[in-house]
Amino acid sequence: MVESYSRSVLGVDRLNAQFAAIRYCLDRTVLRYQVLNEDFLTHFDRQITGLIRGGAIIPMRLITSAGRVAGQNVLIDYFDLGYVDIDDLLTSDNTSFKMKLIHLLVGRARV
Repeated sequence: MVESYSRSVLGVDRLNAQFAAIRYCLDRTVLRYQVLNEDFLTHFDRQITGLIRGGAIIPMRLITSAGRVAGQNVLIDYFDLGYVDIDDLLTSDNTSFKMKLIHLLVGRARV
C-alpha cells in the first residue's frame, strides 16, 4: 500500500499542476483544499470542493496496475469493493483524469 499512497500524492500533484485557483493536499488519507482565488475556480473544482464539504466518506482503495482483485486486473475501478487503479488515472490525459476522478467520486458519494 505504500506504493499506492505515494502514487496518490502524485495524483494530488497532478491536480495542483492543472489548477491555479485552488491547492489540494492529502492530510493522511483525507483530501483537503485551500481556495487561492475563488473567481478562477473551475466547474471541476466546485464539484470536488462540494464533495469534500459534504463530509461523506468516499472509500477509494488505491492500487497499482499490478494489483489484482478477485483474481483479475482492475480496469479503472472495482466499484463494489472500492478499488481504484491509480496508475490508470495517472496515465490519462488531463481531461480524462478529471472526468474519471469526478465520475469515481460522485458515484461513490451516492452509495
